Amino acid sequence: MRVRVPVQAAYGMKAKDDPLAFLLVLNGELADREASMRPVVGPRLPPAVKDSAGFITDDCIRVD
Repeated sequence: MRVRVPVQAAYGMKAKDDPLAFLLVLNGELADREASMRPVVGPRLPPAVKDSAGFITDDCIRVD
């Protein structure tokens, strides 16, 4: 399993990190935040991004 470079950078993951172990730790940290009622930003652009046009494309796999 490979995590692409932009995703690694977004999450602060080093190239040598094991992706599954890294994501397991991250998941635990997010669960702790939720349990203590601290904010968690879901899978989207962060609230600081006001104009999403430069981040959204139509290049994706589609099923016809």
